[in-house]
Amino acid sequence: TNSSDMETIVSFYYNRGVLYTKLAEYSRAAEDYTLALEGKPKHVRALINRAKCMLKIGRFQDALMDYNASLKIASDRSFRISALMGRAQVYQQLKDITSALKDTDEAMILMGSQGFEGLKYHTDDANFDESHRNIKHLSAAISKDQNNFSLFYERGMIKQELKQHSDAIGDFSSALKLISQRTEENHDDKQIKHKILIARAKSLKDTNDLYNALSDLSLVLRELPHEEEALVERSTILLSQGLHRLALKDYQTLRLLRPKDLELLFNVARCQEELVDIEKAIESYTVLLSLAPANSEAYFNRDFVLKKIEKLNEARNDMKVAQKKSWERIGEVQ
Repeated sequence: TNSSDMETIVSFYYNRGVLYTKLAEYSRAAEDYTLALEGKPKHVRALINRAKCMLKIGRFQDALMDYNASLKIASDRSFRISALMGRAQVYQQLKDITSALKDTDEAMILMGSQGFEGLKYHTDDANFDESHRNIKHLSAAISKDQNNFSLFYERGMIKQELKQHSDAIGDFSSALKLISQRTEENHDDKQIKHKILIARAKSLKDTNDLYNALSDLSLVLRELPHEEEALVERSTILLSQGLHRLALKDYQTLRLLRPKDLELLFNVARCQEELVDIEKAIESYTVLLSLAPANSEAYFNRDFVLKKIEKLNEARNDMKVAQKKSWERIGEVQ
Protein backbone atom coordinates (compact mmCIF):
# COMPACT_ATOMS: atom_id res chain seq x y z
CA THR A 1 0.00 0.00 0.00
CA ASN A 2 1.51 3.38 -1.01
CA SER A 3 1.43 6.43 1.25
CA SER A 4 -1.52 8.01 -0.57
CA ASP A 5 -3.61 4.86 -0.24
CA MET A 6 -2.65 4.52 3.43
CA GLU A 7 -3.66 8.13 4.09
CA THR A 8 -7.04 7.45 2.49
CA ILE A 9 -7.56 4.31 4.59
CA VAL A 10 -6.57 6.08 7.81
CA SER A 11 -8.90 8.98 7.06
CA PHE A 12 -11.74 6.61 6.21
CA TYR A 13 -11.52 4.70 9.49
CA TYR A 14 -10.98 7.83 11.56
CA ASN A 15 -13.97 9.61 10.01
CA ARG A 16 -16.20 6.60 10.39
CA GLY A 17 -15.10 6.36 14.02
CA VAL A 18 -16.23 9.95 14.51
CA LEU A 19 -19.62 9.11 13.05
CA TYR A 20 -20.01 6.02 15.24
CA THR A 21 -19.09 8.15 18.25
CA LYS A 22 -21.91 10.55 17.38
CA LEU A 23 -24.24 7.54 17.30
CA ALA A 24 -22.99 6.54 20.78
CA GLU A 25 -21.65 3.25 19.34
CA TYR A 26 -18.48 3.58 21.37
CA SER A 27 -17.16 0.02 21.00
CA ARG A 28 -17.47 0.15 17.24
CA ALA A 29 -15.97 3.65 17.13
CA ALA A 30 -12.99 2.44 19.21
CA GLU A 31 -12.41 -0.36 16.71
CA ASP A 32 -12.26 2.14 13.85
CA TYR A 33 -9.89 4.46 15.72
CA THR A 34 -7.68 1.40 16.32
CA LEU A 35 -7.64 0.65 12.59
CA ALA A 36 -6.73 4.27 11.89
CA LEU A 37 -3.91 4.08 14.43
CA GLU A 38 -2.54 0.94 12.80
CA GLY A 39 -1.91 3.02 9.71
CA LYS A 40 -0.82 6.15 11.60
CA PRO A 41 0.35 5.35 15.15
CA LYS A 42 0.85 9.03 16.05
CA HIS A 43 -2.67 10.13 15.06
CA VAL A 44 -3.36 12.27 18.14
CA ARG A 45 -7.04 12.83 17.39
CA ALA A 46 -7.61 9.09 17.03
CA LEU A 47 -5.81 8.40 20.33
CA ILE A 48 -7.86 10.98 22.22
CA ASN A 49 -11.13 9.90 20.62
CA ARG A 50 -10.43 6.24 21.36
CA ALA A 51 -9.67 7.18 24.96
CA LYS A 52 -13.05 8.93 25.20
CA CYS A 53 -14.76 5.79 23.90
CA MET A 54 -12.89 3.58 26.38
CA LEU A 55 -14.02 5.89 29.18
CA LYS A 56 -17.64 5.65 27.99
CA ILE A 57 -17.62 1.84 27.99
CA GLY A 58 -15.88 1.60 31.36
CA ARG A 59 -12.44 0.46 30.16
CA PHE A 60 -10.63 2.97 32.35
CA GLN A 61 -7.12 1.52 32.16
CA ASP A 62 -7.27 1.45 28.36
CA ALA A 63 -8.52 5.05 28.37
CA LEU A 64 -5.64 6.03 30.67
CA MET A 65 -3.09 4.39 28.34
CA ASP A 66 -4.44 6.28 25.33
CA TYR A 67 -4.50 9.63 27.13
CA ASN A 68 -0.93 9.02 28.33
CA ALA A 69 0.19 8.15 24.81
CA SER A 70 -1.48 11.23 23.32
CA LEU A 71 0.15 13.53 25.89
CA LYS A 72 3.58 12.15 25.00
CA ILE A 73 3.25 13.17 21.36
CA ALA A 74 0.75 16.07 21.35
CA SER A 75 2.33 19.49 20.84
CA ASP A 76 -0.87 21.33 19.94
CA ARG A 77 -2.22 23.11 23.03
CA SER A 78 -5.88 22.28 22.32
CA PHE A 79 -5.05 18.56 22.06
CA ARG A 80 -3.16 18.67 25.34
CA ILE A 81 -6.10 20.40 27.05
CA SER A 82 -8.51 17.79 25.72
CA ALA A 83 -6.25 14.92 26.81
CA LEU A 84 -5.66 16.38 30.28
CA MET A 85 -9.36 16.99 30.91
CA GLY A 86 -10.18 13.50 29.65
CA ARG A 87 -7.50 11.90 31.79
CA ALA A 88 -8.83 13.80 34.80
CA GLN A 89 -12.21 12.12 34.23
CA VAL A 90 -10.51 8.72 34.13
CA TYR A 91 -8.68 9.45 37.38
CA GLN A 92 -12.00 10.40 38.97
CA GLN A 93 -13.45 7.03 37.97
CA LEU A 94 -10.35 5.33 39.43
CA LYS A 95 -10.82 7.33 42.68
CA ASP A 96 -7.43 9.03 42.20
CA ILE A 97 -8.67 12.51 43.05
CA THR A 98 -5.17 13.96 43.56
CA SER A 99 -4.14 13.09 40.00
CA ALA A 100 -7.49 14.31 38.66
CA LEU A 101 -7.03 17.70 40.31
CA LYS A 102 -3.44 17.93 39.03
CA ASP A 103 -4.55 17.32 35.42
CA THR A 104 -7.45 19.75 35.75
CA ASP A 105 -5.14 22.46 37.11
CA GLU A 106 -2.65 21.91 34.28
CA ALA A 107 -5.44 22.08 31.70
CA MET A 108 -6.75 25.30 33.22
CA ILE A 109 -3.27 26.84 33.05
CA LEU A 110 -3.08 25.95 29.35
CA MET A 111 -6.56 27.34 28.76
CA GLY A 112 -5.57 30.57 30.47
CA SER A 113 -2.43 30.86 28.37
CA GLN A 114 -4.57 30.76 25.24
CA GLY A 115 -6.15 34.04 26.26
CA PHE A 116 -9.74 32.84 26.32
CA GLU A 117 -11.28 36.26 26.70
CA GLY A 118 -14.08 36.02 24.17
CA LEU A 119 -17.75 36.65 24.84
CA LYS A 120 -18.51 32.94 24.88
CA TYR A 121 -16.49 32.33 28.01
CA HIS A 122 -17.85 35.37 29.83
CA THR A 123 -21.33 34.16 28.97
CA ASP A 124 -20.54 30.66 30.21
CA ASP A 125 -19.18 32.06 33.47
CA ALA A 126 -22.34 34.14 33.88
CA ASN A 127 -24.53 31.10 33.30
CA PHE A 128 -22.43 29.08 35.73
CA ASP A 129 -22.79 31.74 38.44
CA GLU A 130 -26.53 32.04 37.76
CA SER A 131 -26.95 28.27 38.07
CA HIS A 132 -25.23 28.26 41.45
CA ARG A 133 -27.36 31.17 42.65
CA ASN A 134 -30.46 29.22 41.63
CA ILE A 135 -29.22 26.17 43.50
CA LYS A 136 -28.77 28.28 46.64
CA HIS A 137 -32.27 29.73 46.31
CA LEU A 138 -33.79 26.29 45.78
CA SER A 139 -31.83 24.85 48.70
CA ALA A 140 -33.16 27.62 50.93
CA ALA A 141 -36.69 26.91 49.72
CA ILE A 142 -36.25 23.18 50.34
CA SER A 143 -35.11 23.82 53.91
CA LYS A 144 -38.45 25.56 54.48
CA ASP A 145 -40.61 23.10 52.53
CA GLN A 146 -39.02 19.65 52.48
CA ASN A 147 -42.15 18.00 51.09
CA ASN A 148 -42.20 19.94 47.81
CA PHE A 149 -41.02 17.44 45.20
CA SER A 150 -40.88 20.07 42.42
CA LEU A 151 -38.12 21.96 44.28
CA PHE A 152 -35.96 18.83 44.38
CA TYR A 153 -36.69 18.18 40.71
CA GLU A 154 -35.75 21.73 39.67
CA ARG A 155 -32.52 21.63 41.68
CA GLY A 156 -31.70 18.21 40.20
CA MET A 157 -32.13 19.55 36.67
CA ILE A 158 -29.71 22.41 37.34
CA LYS A 159 -27.16 20.03 38.86
CA GLN A 160 -27.54 17.74 35.88
CA GLU A 161 -26.82 20.66 33.56
CA LEU A 162 -23.68 21.37 35.61
CA LYS A 163 -22.76 17.67 35.22
CA GLN A 164 -23.03 17.12 38.98
CA HIS A 165 -24.74 13.84 38.26
CA SER A 166 -24.39 12.15 41.64
CA ASP A 167 -26.02 15.11 43.37
CA ALA A 168 -28.67 15.30 40.66
CA ILE A 169 -29.53 11.63 41.15
CA GLY A 170 -30.00 12.31 44.87
CA ASP A 171 -32.42 15.16 44.17
CA PHE A 172 -34.38 13.17 41.59
CA SER A 173 -34.64 10.27 44.02
CA SER A 174 -35.94 12.59 46.76
CA ALA A 175 -38.55 14.00 44.37
CA LEU A 176 -39.71 10.51 43.39
CA LYS A 177 -39.93 9.43 47.03
CA LEU A 178 -42.13 12.43 47.85
CA ILE A 179 -44.44 11.68 44.93
CA SER A 180 -44.77 8.06 46.02
CA GLN A 181 -45.81 9.19 49.50
CA ARG A 182 -48.83 11.08 48.20
CA THR A 183 -52.11 9.45 49.19
CA GLU A 184 -53.65 10.12 45.76
CA GLU A 185 -51.57 10.34 42.60
CA ASN A 186 -53.24 12.51 39.93
CA HIS A 187 -52.53 12.73 36.20
CA ASP A 188 -50.08 15.64 36.61
CA ASP A 189 -48.16 13.69 39.24
CA LYS A 190 -47.76 10.78 36.84
CA GLN A 191 -46.45 13.06 34.11
CA ILE A 192 -43.87 14.68 36.35
CA LYS A 193 -42.93 11.25 37.72
CA HIS A 194 -42.12 10.08 34.19
CA LYS A 195 -40.06 13.21 33.53
CA ILE A 196 -38.08 12.70 36.73
CA LEU A 197 -37.44 9.03 35.96
CA ILE A 198 -36.10 9.93 32.51
CA ALA A 199 -33.95 12.71 33.98
CA ARG A 200 -32.56 10.35 36.64
CA ALA A 201 -31.86 7.74 33.97
CA LYS A 202 -29.75 10.27 32.02
CA SER A 203 -27.62 11.05 35.06
CA LEU A 204 -27.34 7.34 35.91
CA LYS A 205 -26.16 6.70 32.35
CA ASP A 206 -23.53 9.43 32.64
CA THR A 207 -22.22 7.80 35.84
CA ASN A 208 -22.10 4.42 34.02
CA ASP A 209 -24.87 2.97 36.21
CA LEU A 210 -26.55 1.49 33.16
CA TYR A 211 -28.54 -1.18 34.99
CA ASN A 212 -30.47 1.36 37.07
CA ALA A 213 -30.77 3.72 34.11
CA LEU A 214 -32.45 0.95 32.12
CA SER A 215 -34.66 0.17 35.12
CA ASP A 216 -35.93 3.77 35.29
CA LEU A 217 -36.55 3.97 31.55
CA SER A 218 -38.38 0.64 31.54
CA LEU A 219 -40.65 1.87 34.34
CA VAL A 220 -41.68 4.79 32.14
CA LEU A 221 -42.15 2.65 29.04
CA ARG A 222 -44.24 0.14 30.93
CA GLU A 223 -46.85 2.86 31.43
CA LEU A 224 -46.13 4.85 28.24
CA PRO A 225 -44.85 2.42 25.56
CA HIS A 226 -44.43 5.22 23.00
CA GLU A 227 -42.65 7.81 25.15
CA GLU A 228 -40.05 9.03 22.64
CA GLU A 229 -37.37 10.37 24.97
CA ALA A 230 -37.40 7.20 27.06
CA LEU A 231 -37.19 5.04 23.92
CA VAL A 232 -34.25 7.04 22.59
CA GLU A 233 -32.35 6.82 25.87
CA ARG A 234 -33.06 3.10 26.38
CA SER A 235 -32.24 2.09 22.82
CA THR A 236 -28.92 3.98 23.00
CA ILE A 237 -27.92 2.11 26.17
CA LEU A 238 -29.05 -1.26 24.82
CA LEU A 239 -27.10 -0.76 21.60
CA SER A 240 -23.96 0.32 23.46
CA GLN A 241 -24.16 -2.87 25.54
CA GLY A 242 -24.60 -5.15 22.53
CA LEU A 243 -28.22 -6.01 23.36
CA HIS A 244 -29.20 -5.77 19.73
CA ARG A 245 -32.51 -7.64 19.79
CA LEU A 246 -33.90 -5.42 22.54
CA ALA A 247 -32.45 -2.29 20.94
CA LEU A 248 -34.01 -3.24 17.59
CA LYS A 249 -37.44 -3.48 19.18
CA ASP A 250 -37.11 0.06 20.56
CA TYR A 251 -35.76 1.43 17.28
CA GLN A 252 -38.64 -0.11 15.35
CA THR A 253 -41.11 1.54 17.74
CA LEU A 254 -39.32 4.86 17.28
CA ARG A 255 -39.44 4.43 13.51
CA LEU A 256 -43.24 4.42 13.72
CA LEU A 257 -43.06 7.74 15.56
CA ARG A 258 -40.27 9.23 13.43
CA PRO A 259 -40.54 7.69 9.96
CA LYS A 260 -38.22 10.30 8.40
CA ASP A 261 -35.42 9.89 10.97
CA LEU A 262 -32.52 8.39 8.97
CA GLU A 263 -30.37 7.79 12.03
CA LEU A 264 -33.03 5.46 13.38
CA LEU A 265 -33.12 3.55 10.11
CA PHE A 266 -29.34 3.20 10.25
CA ASN A 267 -29.59 1.79 13.78
CA VAL A 268 -32.31 -0.64 12.72
CA ALA A 269 -30.01 -1.91 9.95
CA ARG A 270 -27.06 -2.16 12.36
CA CYS A 271 -29.08 -4.27 14.78
CA GLN A 272 -30.34 -6.51 11.98
CA GLU A 273 -26.75 -6.95 10.81
CA GLU A 274 -25.56 -7.90 14.30
CA LEU A 275 -28.46 -10.36 14.62
CA VAL A 276 -27.40 -11.90 11.29
CA ASP A 277 -30.74 -11.06 9.71
CA ILE A 278 -28.86 -10.44 6.46
CA GLU A 279 -31.69 -9.87 3.99
CA LYS A 280 -33.46 -7.38 6.25
CA ALA A 281 -30.18 -5.57 6.97
CA ILE A 282 -29.45 -5.20 3.25
CA GLU A 283 -33.01 -3.98 2.69
CA SER A 284 -32.70 -1.39 5.44
CA TYR A 285 -29.32 -0.12 4.22
CA THR A 286 -30.69 0.09 0.68
CA VAL A 287 -33.69 2.14 1.80
CA LEU A 288 -31.36 4.38 3.79
CA LEU A 289 -29.07 4.94 0.80
CA SER A 290 -32.01 5.77 -1.42
CA LEU A 291 -32.84 8.55 1.03
CA ALA A 292 -29.25 9.57 1.87
CA PRO A 293 -26.89 8.71 -1.02
CA ALA A 294 -23.93 10.41 0.69
CA ASN A 295 -24.04 8.14 3.77
CA SER A 296 -20.59 6.51 3.55
CA GLU A 297 -20.96 4.32 6.64
CA ALA A 298 -24.15 2.77 5.21
CA TYR A 299 -22.24 1.84 2.04
CA PHE A 300 -19.44 0.37 4.11
CA ASN A 301 -21.83 -1.63 6.28
CA ARG A 302 -23.81 -2.91 3.29
CA ASP A 303 -20.48 -3.96 1.74
CA PHE A 304 -19.74 -5.99 4.89
CA VAL A 305 -23.16 -7.65 4.83
CA LEU A 306 -22.99 -8.41 1.10
CA LYS A 307 -19.66 -10.17 1.62
CA LYS A 308 -21.34 -12.48 4.13
CA ILE A 309 -23.61 -13.82 1.38
CA GLU A 310 -20.77 -13.77 -1.17
CA LYS A 311 -22.15 -11.01 -3.38
CA LEU A 312 -18.60 -9.86 -3.94
CA ASN A 313 -19.07 -7.63 -7.00
CA GLU A 314 -21.82 -5.63 -5.31
CA ALA A 315 -19.74 -5.49 -2.13
CA ARG A 316 -16.72 -4.20 -4.06
CA ASN A 317 -18.82 -1.44 -5.61
CA ASP A 318 -20.12 -0.40 -2.20
CA MET A 319 -16.58 -0.24 -0.79
CA LYS A 320 -15.43 2.02 -3.63
CA VAL A 321 -18.36 4.37 -3.08
CA ALA A 322 -17.83 4.31 0.69
CA GLN A 323 -14.18 5.30 0.34
CA LYS A 324 -15.05 8.08 -2.11
CA LYS A 325 -17.83 9.48 0.09
CA SER A 326 -15.66 9.26 3.19
CA TRP A 327 -12.82 11.12 1.48
CA GLU A 328 -15.24 13.86 0.41
CA ARG A 329 -16.34 14.34 4.03
CA ILE A 330 -12.89 14.54 5.62
CA GLY A 331 -13.06 18.29 6.00
CA GLU A 332 -16.61 18.14 7.37
CA VAL A 333 -16.07 15.69 10.23
CA GLN A 334 -12.60 16.66 11.43
